[in-house]
Amino acid sequence: MSEYFPADDRCQLTERLIELIEQINHAMHCTPSDGWDGLDLTFQQMRVLAYLIEGQQRMGNIASYMGCIMSSATSIIDRLVDKDLVLRSVDPDDRRAVICGLTDTGRQTMEQFWSIGRGKITQLAEQLETSELKEVVRAAILMNQAARQVFPVD
Repeated sequence: MSEYFPADDRCQLTERLIELIEQINHAMHCTPSDGWDGLDLTFQQMRVLAYLIEGQQRMGNIASYMGCIMSSATSIIDRLVDKDLVLRSVDPDDRRAVICGLTDTGRQTMEQFWSIGRGKITQLAEQLETSELKEVVRAAILMNQAARQVFPVD
């Protein structure tokens, strides 16, 4: 590999990792007509759909997850309801609360979203020799383990 990276300087290694991840992300997501645009969703709407893929959530949880006030979360949900991606209903455990979940169309949209991403990763993997792909998978396992320690999922 002819690309320079410092051998032992953690700060420089971290900066190089950031640069590389940003470049990969840019290459994967900033190409014209790559399928993302056909979803007709904002980044915030996609975040909510990705959150709801795990199951129904109360509106307050959605606002907390998004880091916004309740009215902003409600506005995002309203747009997703209008697109028939999210269903809003009364929480059977607390009739004062609203819960939201994906509709079948919402689930299909998320599957399309993940499918586009999987396709792009497959294209990247096809550019690597098997030995190189093994190195990348090993590194991804380490990054995944670190991510789960730093950002634990409930």
